Amino acid sequence: MSDPVKLPVWGTVGLALRWTLAFILRHPVVTVAYAAAVLASNLTSQLGEGTAAAAPPAGQFVWLNLLLLIVSVLISIMFALMVHNEVLRGHAGFDAATFGSGPGRTFGYLLDLVVIGLIAVAVLIVAVIALALIGVGGNILLGKSGSTVVTVIGGIATVIVAIGLGARLTLRLPSRAIGQPAPWKAIWRMGRGNTLRLIGMGLLLWLFAAVLMLPILGWGFMYLPHLDPAQPLLRVPFLLLVYSAVISPILTIAHFALLSVAFATLRPAEADGTGAAAFT
Repeated sequence: MSDPVKLPVWGTVGLALRWTLAFILRHPVVTVAYAAAVLASNLTSQLGEGTAAAAPPAGQFVWLNLLLLIVSVLISIMFALMVHNEVLRGHAGFDAATFGSGPGRTFGYLLDLVVIGLIAVAVLIVAVIALALIGVGGNILLGKSGSTVVTVIGGIATVIVAIGLGARLTLRLPSRAIGQPAPWKAIWRMGRGNTLRLIGMGLLLWLFAAVLMLPILGWGFMYLPHLDPAQPLLRVPFLLLVYSAVISPILTIAHFALLSVAFATLRPAEADGTGAAAFT
């Protein structure tokens, strides 16, 4: 068995960010529309929470929020298809090459997300049961303090394993986006030796988003007028809306681009297409 390909962490993240900027510049209308959809969803959700707090028995916004959730998921998947195709094919548009000839590609992408989520949840459930049994045994053998330490360490390790499992399996999503879904076994093999790298690269993108958010936080807490001098944190909802309208779409594009670049790097050399390798 040949040695697994190792993803260059900084090179992959850097290329993903370059593709993020390229996508925004090539598709500004689509990016703004997606940001507006995210902002509208968050605004409606906040209005619903406020209404529910004022009149708990009513629940007027329950069905509206459910509908918004479904619409948001579908819009996010269509957005993901565009980003993946932009990176892997060098072009994305409102055409069959990007979205497929029917709804199959969109719902296939959704199905893959559901499968990945269920696998990660199943791993967590099994691990929680195992940790509970270990905790009981550790309490007898090591005492309460020793059992707590073992349980905490095991819990952290379990979360890392579940995240790593999900990160590795999400490499299938770019292949689904270009209409060539790779077998799960092949995807698992592709990610061999790169689990921690994938987790680390995802964390680097979150760090990048945090750096982008710092000027907005500084401006918000220093210059926005106080709605109530005694409660300066009233500005937090506004800042969260700014995050959802500006930072969140950028971070979303970056994550989709990162998956695409990682997939393009790890897939077999004989695979069709160029995509990320052709970026100049």
